Amino acid sequence: MPVKWIAAAALAAIVISTTGCSPANPYRTEFGISMGSNQDTYNTAAFSGVRDVGATWVRMPFSWKDIEETRGVLTWAQTDGWVSRARAQGRKILGTVTYTPPWAQHPNCSAHPCAPALDKYQAFAGFAAKAAKRYKGKVDAWEVWNEPNEQHFWKPTPQPAGYANLLKKTYAAIKYANSSATVVFGGLSTHPRNDPRWMTWRTFMDRFFNAGGAPYDKFAIHPYYSGGRPMTPNADNPFYNLPKTQNYLASKGRGDKKIWITEFGYETGALTPTKQGERLREALTQVVKWGFVERLFIFCWMDFLITEPNPMTAGLNYADGRPKVSRTMMKNLVLSHD
Repeated sequence: MPVKWIAAAALAAIVISTTGCSPANPYRTEFGISMGSNQDTYNTAAFSGVRDVGATWVRMPFSWKDIEETRGVLTWAQTDGWVSRARAQGRKILGTVTYTPPWAQHPNCSAHPCAPALDKYQAFAGFAAKAAKRYKGKVDAWEVWNEPNEQHFWKPTPQPAGYANLLKKTYAAIKYANSSATVVFGGLSTHPRNDPRWMTWRTFMDRFFNAGGAPYDKFAIHPYYSGGRPMTPNADNPFYNLPKTQNYLASKGRGDKKIWITEFGYETGALTPTKQGERLREALTQVVKWGFVERLFIFCWMDFLITEPNPMTAGLNYADGRPKVSRTMMKNLVLSHD
């Protein structure tokens, strides 16, 4: 064998021994589960199930309202348990910092969930910094709020300029506590038209940028589309139109910020679990192809009740823990690319 061939073979052996013999499976690395509102089901079995289905990431709430219900008194026991169980299963964590305790809520809001009062934005940022410091090396990314363009999550009414101010303060606070943490824009809902109860993501972002904007590392969005498959070509299909979302962000100078889909799913009330699985499979397959989308978090792990008697049926498992066929379909998709 010529000397140059021997040298090349030796170099290849070094590369294989240090990097592994095959690249990471993107169907694993880009796949996450948004755990949903079934908080009492955060247990070892659930996180083991997330690992079993092939998801690398879990998204879980860090509620300011629950952790600091009394000002200055922080109770971390529940989130400590969630974090330790997820890490024990080798999962990466996206923490969503949300919701306002009564002592900090907007004065014109009387029912949870409320936006913070204007003079409490720094207090919210301070709480986020405490969480980032406590879970440094354990929580990989922090999402600042959930659907701030929805009145339901930002009462009394969505305020893009207010969110820009909140995000600016919170970004700086988290980075001060943990410079390596990834800060994610609060995932926006994607209703096709403005309504008194919400703003479209585009209207919200126009006003966000007009107010001066704020820094973030990743842009999050929730492109639900109950009308059909993810790649159905339709002007009102936010998943199919994610390339246009990316073009819009690029026009605002944020084209280098990858998109994270921090919620996406289909309910099995009017849809069979098999159809649910087919659509989720199509969504993850497309995300892996798109270079500008970096994560897909399926909402959610398990069915739960929103309020009696209204069930949320978007889970990969039934409320009693039995797996749906969609869970098996997603697992098989991931495993087929190992």
